[in-house]
Amino acid sequence: MQAGFHLQPGHPQLPEGIRVLPLPAYSPELNPAEHVGSMLKMTAANRVFETLPEMEAAIEQEMRPLWNTTPTSTP
Repeated sequence: MQAGFHLQPGHPQLPEGIRVLPLPAYSPELNPAEHVGSMLKMTAANRVFETLPEMEAAIEQEMRPLWNTTPTSTP
């Protein structure tokens, strides 16, 4: 279900030229941040780390490629 203001064109809080597109209520595939949890789960799940810094290092190694990427702009 969409919030009511999402469906009203010309909503006063939206900047001019911005158009809100209705999305399905649950659509994690449309949100790139949802994929981070899967990456971390594959790194840390079902593993025993001797120390917290060891676990942090494993997670950091998995996340580093995301930190080094340049965001793409949408036309």
